Amino acid sequence: MVQNDMGMQDSLTKSNDGIVAGVCQGLAAHLDIAVGWLRLAWLLSVVFLGTGLLVYIILAISLPREGQLEKNKKKMLLGACLKLANKMEWDVGVVRACFALLFLISGGSGLLIYLLLAIALPNEKKINGSTIIDL
Repeated sequence: MVQNDMGMQDSLTKSNDGIVAGVCQGLAAHLDIAVGWLRLAWLLSVVFLGTGLLVYIILAISLPREGQLEKNKKKMLLGACLKLANKMEWDVGVVRACFALLFLISGGSGLLIYLLLAIALPNEKKINGSTIIDL
């Protein structure tokens, strides 16, 4: 995995140099594998399973571009994915992609889960470096 100077894992992003949307290039850099192997795996998943295109589109929408991570840390819709990502210390782009897949696979019941999380999870605010939980 790619790590920054402080040894922490970098967020999953789309590459600015990708062929289509930069998803494969960004994933390959994050996973530290050759982009050719990842593109081959994606192509096989499109041809044989038919799911690769849907996953690629969802990742292209939910993952931020390199250098635009602050934009990705802002609330979208009701902010449930951001709240969950902050609480679990996960990457918010991955959480958004999982919710999009859940919504499509479940026939819409993922929307109910999203709404419940938006209501149940507390809002967090940072003031002078301290996290304040707004219930």
